Amino acid sequence: MKESKMFKAGLGRACGAAVLAGALAMPSVGFAAAGFSDDDAPPGAWYAPHIQAAIDAGIVRGYPDGTFRPDQGVTRAQVAEMLCRVEGAALAEGQMAQENKTPWSDNPAGMWYTHAMNWAYENGVFTGDGSGTSTVRPDDGITREEMAKVVASYMAKFRGATVDVEGLDWPGGAQATQGIDEVSEWALPYMLWLSNQGVMGGHVNGDGTVSLDPKGAATRAMFSKVAVATSEWTPDAEQKAAAPAKAEAYDITQDGASIRAFDGEGADITAKCEFALGGAWQASGVFSGLSADTGYEAEVRVAAADDVAAGDAVTVSFRTAAEEGQGQQQGPQQTQKAEAPEKIRVKDIGTDFVTLSASAPGHVDITDKCEFNIGGEWQSSPTFTGLEENTMYEAQARVAASGNTAASDPVSRTIRTRAEETGAVAPTKVEAYDITKNSAKLRAFNAKGKDVTSTCQFLVDMHWQDSCELKNLAAGTEYTIDVRRVWGNGLEVSEPVQVTFRTLESDDPAVPESVHVLHSSPTIVTVRVLDAEGTDISRRCEYSVDHREWHEVEHLRGLMPDTEYTVNVRARAVGGEPAGDVVVSTSFRTDPPREGTQVTRAEKPERVEVVRVHQNQVDLRAFNADGVNITAKCEFRTSDGLWQRDQAMYPGDTMSMYGLTPGVEYTVYARGQYSSDLHDEDGSLIEVFPSDTAEASFTTIYGAASAEAYEVGPDYVKMRAFDVDGKDITDKCLYALEGTAVRPPDRLPRKDSVLTGLRPDTKYLVKAFMPNEGGANGEIKANRIYVWFKTPPAEEA
Repeated sequence: MKESKMFKAGLGRACGAAVLAGALAMPSVGFAAAGFSDDDAPPGAWYAPHIQAAIDAGIVRGYPDGTFRPDQGVTRAQVAEMLCRVEGAALAEGQMAQENKTPWSDNPAGMWYTHAMNWAYENGVFTGDGSGTSTVRPDDGITREEMAKVVASYMAKFRGATVDVEGLDWPGGAQATQGIDEVSEWALPYMLWLSNQGVMGGHVNGDGTVSLDPKGAATRAMFSKVAVATSEWTPDAEQKAAAPAKAEAYDITQDGASIRAFDGEGADITAKCEFALGGAWQASGVFSGLSADTGYEAEVRVAAADDVAAGDAVTVSFRTAAEEGQGQQQGPQQTQKAEAPEKIRVKDIGTDFVTLSASAPGHVDITDKCEFNIGGEWQSSPTFTGLEENTMYEAQARVAASGNTAASDPVSRTIRTRAEETGAVAPTKVEAYDITKNSAKLRAFNAKGKDVTSTCQFLVDMHWQDSCELKNLAAGTEYTIDVRRVWGNGLEVSEPVQVTFRTLESDDPAVPESVHVLHSSPTIVTVRVLDAEGTDISRRCEYSVDHREWHEVEHLRGLMPDTEYTVNVRARAVGGEPAGDVVVSTSFRTDPPREGTQVTRAEKPERVEVVRVHQNQVDLRAFNADGVNITAKCEFRTSDGLWQRDQAMYPGDTMSMYGLTPGVEYTVYARGQYSSDLHDEDGSLIEVFPSDTAEASFTTIYGAASAEAYEVGPDYVKMRAFDVDGKDITDKCLYALEGTAVRPPDRLPRKDSVLTGLRPDTKYLVKAFMPNEGGANGEIKANRIYVWFKTPPAEEA
């Protein structure tokens, strides 16, 4: 791992290191000199020395009413003003009549922050509010990930910093990366780099765990600490020790307690640490003379050694015993065990990672109370990375120790990571459809049933073509077509697979004569359609159940058991011609539950949440009356479509529905799904009928439908993008480089469609997309288009 550069805490240009050392050694500061009460800023709080140092340096001030309000969120204007003071560029009192010198319409002249925003714009500290360059939202709060970008931009301008995260890991071990999945892609390099510089650490939760909390509000206390650290940071700053990954109290009695600490690997590092309990730091973690039945909060940090400064502190809370002899014990001395989880669930799984969850009886999620293990040390994070693809693992979960309760017995389950589909993998299935006298269309699917037609080529007249439409065919002729997958902009191809079909004898459209139900079950039926000559034309027809939307699938799913339905059939539209006007129908009744089974209703979703809306896709979640996510137990349909359920091997907490039309308003319905072959404790068969429905509405968006690298040089590429109507939207999109040849900072999306600084003779992947927009129903996410290309060798330029 690359050696981390840690800052040596300091006050700023106005204060010397000696003054700072004194300030940071005062954990019991009450801010009396500044006039802040102990109720407003408690003396033993973790932020006390940091706020005192920031006040002494003139970086922060209190409010006119005499309060500091450390837990209040800091605004974007306050951040600009404090960084302006760190740099010594702040105006004196009474010099506020400044004109707006920025393009931001919400930075009016004469405000207390006008000068600071002018300074922030001029020096690139603020570049807008993320929605463009016309506003900056000075009175809005700033999140921790937004703060990371602003601070890193300031350090690059005024401290000579280079945000380089190559080879860096997160200080503090796996626990310090809780919440990493919530970090926005653009913010990840800044948070990782600042963490390694010691400028910005994790957020300590109420249970003592540490989380990145990227979307959480940055408070005045947090920014005071960051501002002080930033003020003295230099590229060759002294290295700082990593914070303990975990600390715990044990041997708790009526008047005392002991504290111990562990690193990210679970090793006991108590001997390397120092401890504070509302006073000065001490080498021993043993405290005595405490009050009975009283809550305390102790701080633990790795002590300074040689050229390494003391690390950031973590806190641990405990309560002394109420009566003599009722001391609490932790660790090996505990006798009472927590109740074990009922189940481990797989929330998400990929080729090299898995995210777990744990539940108690009644499907209550207790993930935040548990710790997890896959072939190593126990960790509080439910996410494991660096796993081998297509490999079986045993995952364990247990309720973590707390108070006087020991960790529970573990429960386990076996999981297998997914097999990675890389390179040109041949399609598993190819089929012909829309067959006429002179034409046909082909489509291909991978092993998971996903349509991969857009990544295939088709051998026609001895030439490979990208189009799946076959034209100028002979009537009544059998054809065998080779189909192969392509990868890397056509640089790699798979072995071909074949599909055989026969064109029609004439151009006469299919005319259904009769429809028959071949198979029926409680929730699914299969139908066959015959023309007047008795020919099966099922694949050339479309279907509607009880006058719902028309679908090109002869397998009718999501039906209610023991229910009467009517299916209507007509010829499918072919070759630009409208759908047939001859409609035939038949009525049928789905099968009743099997004899001797108990019948019950599935759990009804009370609320459907629209998580993300894309150009042609929506991601949904369903919740029961108790707010528990029951998406995996539900099925969904849009408008009057057919019911769908998550067909993944490990259903997650989100359901994705594909094939939607951009810019169209939809209503989506969810219901508890049908299930059979369940048994109660007596062995009796249980059949679960679908529940009543819940619904939500959303509108799909327009976005990039295609993109291309239309000019490629040895060190650059020019991109352009188009929407679904073929309109050029290049200037409306963002572009980001992907791939192993790209350093993390270069992966940040940019507005410029000309990407430079590339390496000759190197394969790249470019992601093109329209910026995301906010929405009342959830995140609205524009479609992302990926384009492979390879730069030519330098000598061929």
